[in-house]
Amino acid sequence: MLKYAIQCDRLRKDHEGDLVWHTMMKCAERIYLAEFLDECNPEDPHFEGESPRQVFDEMSDVAFYRVIWMGEPVYFYQTAGFEFFFTVNGDVPAYAESIPMHHAEFMRYGTADRGLLMPANSPLLNNSFGFETRAMVISNNLEIIQSGIGDERMRVLDRGVPVAGLKIAGNLIVEAQIADYAEHSPVLMIAKAQIEEFLQDAVHFSEAVPSSIKNKFEANLTEKENKTSIEPSFDF
Repeated sequence: MLKYAIQCDRLRKDHEGDLVWHTMMKCAERIYLAEFLDECNPEDPHFEGESPRQVFDEMSDVAFYRVIWMGEPVYFYQTAGFEFFFTVNGDVPAYAESIPMHHAEFMRYGTADRGLLMPANSPLLNNSFGFETRAMVISNNLEIIQSGIGDERMRVLDRGVPVAGLKIAGNLIVEAQIADYAEHSPVLMIAKAQIEEFLQDAVHFSEAVPSSIKNKFEANLTEKENKTSIEPSFDF
């Protein structure tokens, strides 16, 4: 069974460890508690003699993840913005590939500013939307994500790269975020029409959404010829 290896802040103390953490956050898949308990040693000293289930019951915001690292499974739980990693033999994960440009931007701005751009159940969301239960591509440029706490959000994609994120209540867009690298993506100008087509209803922006963001979605389509699309060379 997997043993406790390290806490995130200790892992990230040097440059290589920070790259390891970034890459694992990108690749992690959210799982249920039962799988975590099946794979990780319940008698690990990390739990200080307590039952892991009891420990986790006391954490209101805990979430669990799995990632394959260098061919081996790594499990971790996240609570209060910290990750605790369990690995084969308790070895600290090492080595990382380069971080895609758009993922680096997510890190730079943090989830408070860019959370709606994140894929479903990303650890970088810090459980903000609970356990998101469904992510469905509804067109070439739109993905809809639903969570277990009733929230619904959409990601606007430009050839697979997230350029904007929206939180929707009925036919009202209550929150919207746009990636800095995608300010001039022509996809933004057709996203609103595609959302209306999917919902079969006119869509409106809440007054809480800044006009600078609304304008990018509601710009005249004739402007498209003056815009340039991003050229992604990576997968999210």
